[in-house]
Amino acid sequence: MGAFDLTWRLSPGLTGTAPWNNVENLLKKLDLTSLRLFVAVCQEQNIARAAEREFIASSAVSRRIAEIEVLIGLPVIQRQSRGITVTPVGETVLRYALAIIGNIEQLSAELSRCSSGAKGRVRVVANLSSIVQFLPEDVAAFGRVFPEVSIELEEENSADVLRIVAEHAADFGICNPVAGSEAFEQMPYRQDRLAVLVPGAHRLADASRAAFDDLLGDSFVGLRSESALTQLLVQQAANAGRQLDVKFA
Repeated sequence: MGAFDLTWRLSPGLTGTAPWNNVENLLKKLDLTSLRLFVAVCQEQNIARAAEREFIASSAVSRRIAEIEVLIGLPVIQRQSRGITVTPVGETVLRYALAIIGNIEQLSAELSRCSSGAKGRVRVVANLSSIVQFLPEDVAAFGRVFPEVSIELEEENSADVLRIVAEHAADFGICNPVAGSEAFEQMPYRQDRLAVLVPGAHRLADASRAAFDDLLGDSFVGLRSESALTQLLVQQAANAGRQLDVKFA
């Protein structure tokens, strides 16, 4: 049998060598940051959303993914107009990436216990949106790194989050920017994305995008009136000279 070169074509003008012939190259060049960003892309199913989540430019995420593909010699995602799909090779990379990141977290936990022996209790007060969407994953990851630190999590609307933190009844809070938040030290946590759901027969049912003003003639189903999100929508409607009609909250 004649010799042959295992080369895989990723896209026009881009080729890579099959990874099983180049383990040393993987060990030297496949870095943790690229794996973390790849995991975010797989979880979000969208490069732009993954970039927002990781507070990095979309182009930088795309470059990292492309570097992984060149390094292993096979495509890990398929880019589409509305997001991405993970290839079978990408599913394999994802499985090992999650294992590697998990091992690093466990290593960090062991080192933390050795160096600081961190113990105690942290009280966190947060709005509903962050609790439903983001905090479970982050609290679980924190618990793996600091298993002897107890986290007490309480749900409040954004205004009450500020009040409770100001009263020193919580160690820190997570909320939307509301009146008075400028008096606190702030750090970005996550970006929330809003979408509108309409019946199939609605005039905007086939629209890919809709301006907020286009919706102000309709009734809304939304959160209770004291929620920061509802207050934001009410204010935006008022800025347009309209009134938000919330039928159910």
